[in-house]
Amino acid sequence: MSAATEELEIFILTYNRADMLKVAIGSCLQQTIKGLSITILDNASNDHTAEVVASFEEPNLHLVTATENVGGLGNIKRCQSLCSKKYVMIFHDDDQLHPAYIETAYEYLRANQDVNVVVTNAVTIPAKSKPNFSEAAIHPILKLDKLHFSAALFMRNKIAFCSAIYTKTALKYLDFDNLKVNYGKWGDRPILIEAVGDGAALILTGEYVFTGRHDAQDTHHSQTQPPYIVWLNREKFFRDILGDKLSDFTGICFCVMSHRRLKSGFKRRIQKGVSFSTYLNEAFKIGAATKRTWNLGRLAPRPIQRIIDSYSQRYLRKHFSIAPIQPSNSND
Repeated sequence: MSAATEELEIFILTYNRADMLKVAIGSCLQQTIKGLSITILDNASNDHTAEVVASFEEPNLHLVTATENVGGLGNIKRCQSLCSKKYVMIFHDDDQLHPAYIETAYEYLRANQDVNVVVTNAVTIPAKSKPNFSEAAIHPILKLDKLHFSAALFMRNKIAFCSAIYTKTALKYLDFDNLKVNYGKWGDRPILIEAVGDGAALILTGEYVFTGRHDAQDTHHSQTQPPYIVWLNREKFFRDILGDKLSDFTGICFCVMSHRRLKSGFKRRIQKGVSFSTYLNEAFKIGAATKRTWNLGRLAPRPIQRIIDSYSQRYLRKHFSIAPIQPSNSND
């Protein structure tokens, strides 16, 4: 057994997506590291999920079925009680991995023992379609503290939640009940940030994950959108960390993007039935934004936002890039 298989395990969250799950499992089994423990956390599916898992006949592939649907965050919470290895990946049933992702991430984790979470950028493709693995260029690896990791997540939307590999200690530290109350289904960014704690995060800026696009994605379901306060809580979470001082890099990130994110949240991320004025006034009331940050955003149209986003990427790469590691043969 290799060091990686002893220290790293994968959980795949699923609910009624048996055919997509089959592709996701296949991408995990095609990793350059063989023999990884893969556990399917079935959230009480009523389709042929069990048959799909059984069809692989893999000794390291396991199925754990819930007796009732406990929701997305509830299913993630199950990982806390079930995980046993040093590093834990929580993957999704409609996504796929680059074959070298686990090995690459593991090498950086092993070399950076203060890192609590690793993520990578993603490419969106039609679900179940074959990814293009031809991109082999070396991309920078960023090692960030909690503050600058938060800035990266606030500015960039290509970082994939499903790519996260956590230390078991960091995962068990997370309070998913509180995260669910405060952020609902939009708790992905707070989860990643809280997992960093007093340690560090790694971003593999290459694109090692392929997120599946399909009509059944929960993101597109208006009936599952949470109350508006949930999105505002998330924006307040970022403001509390990043600040809004234009003299600070992180404050610039918040001020430039806050206006756009508030508008985007109102249009696509919350339950309908509330006026924008009520929504915005509540944002001011709880401190998710201020009238100054709102007005600053109105002076930053998308071309300016793109410039700031490009500036933020250059800034992070300049100050937080680490030396590349040549992968060893982790199966030895």
